[in-house]
Amino acid sequence: MVNTDRQTLVSTNSPRAYQLRTLLPNYNMERPEQILLSKMGIGYLYLDEYLIFREMNRYAERFLGVTAKTLLDRQWFVICNLRPMDRNNLRALYDFFEDLQVEKQMEIKWTVKGCDRYLLFKSVPLECESKNDFYVTIEDITVPKMLEENIKHMDRLSHLGLIASNTAHDLKNAFTCFKGFLQMERENESGSKPEQWHQYLEFIQNSLEKFSSFAKVEQQNSLEIIHPQKSLQDTVRFLQGHASNKGIHLYFEDRNREIPPVVANELELRHVIMNLCINAMEASKEGGGVVVELDYDPEKGNVSIHVKDEGCGIPKVNLSRIFDLYYTTKKNGTGVGLYNCKKLIDSFHGTISVESSATGTIFTVALPAKKAHFF
Repeated sequence: MVNTDRQTLVSTNSPRAYQLRTLLPNYNMERPEQILLSKMGIGYLYLDEYLIFREMNRYAERFLGVTAKTLLDRQWFVICNLRPMDRNNLRALYDFFEDLQVEKQMEIKWTVKGCDRYLLFKSVPLECESKNDFYVTIEDITVPKMLEENIKHMDRLSHLGLIASNTAHDLKNAFTCFKGFLQMERENESGSKPEQWHQYLEFIQNSLEKFSSFAKVEQQNSLEIIHPQKSLQDTVRFLQGHASNKGIHLYFEDRNREIPPVVANELELRHVIMNLCINAMEASKEGGGVVVELDYDPEKGNVSIHVKDEGCGIPKVNLSRIFDLYYTTKKNGTGVGLYNCKKLIDSFHGTISVESSATGTIFTVALPAKKAHFF
């Protein structure tokens, strides 16, 4: 039988309970630590040295959805049979109660009357001279757990918004340049090679794939050894039609003919250069020039890509924020272009920086040369 007249539910077969009843009939068997746990709304289970449940409070009853009669004076493994649960939760619960010799904690999903709760179990071994007893505290963490899940959900929505903004930005640039490219091809009798068309269409397809996978965690594309000269030449050629439509002179200059390869993702590197060039053309007046320069510094082991324009420059107050997400000074800007450029260059173990004055702006992308790159 179980004494349910007291605040604490104690097995009447417990030797300690028997002694207290015999010697002090009116003694409140709730010890100070138990009173404190009850005041804090924390459930507790008390197990003897044989891992038999001897005591539990009403919070433990409420959280577990059982009466004291179900657990008290029974072996520890009975708790594993209280509720149907999946194999992982059942195994975690079994492992927790099988070894209570060390302090540890475990979160578990627990269903009571059709409602899911999240409970936090903590073990507290009590070492005495002759035996070991154990406390297990139980906290209902459903509210903070649900808040955590809501935050994760909001993060996913924010991720979707970022992917959508990036995709809209990339596709706008890609189709604008592709339109100029088609116009230039009509005027060019020789035409371009089929593989070049495939590369340009692959860039657009890559942007669409980023949006189609918004529900997944964003993954970095694989890195590869690429030769930057060819990537820059193809990108500048792709942009020539757009530059011509805007009345901008777009050039590519190779300062050093012996440029080593770099480790990057070719499509994403072209994406970065295209963004920087389009920004430079938008900042330039008709008749102005944009230069893409490629150089190599053997001492630093860096391959540098400079995108220079002759525009009005960027105010100093804005320079420190231009790589921030959603920061833009353009009327129809999204604030994701430069942020995405920096994120991609960081993934290549490179750097991107900017210098600006009243006579123009220079963006510099520095990538480690292959022989200086370490994984």
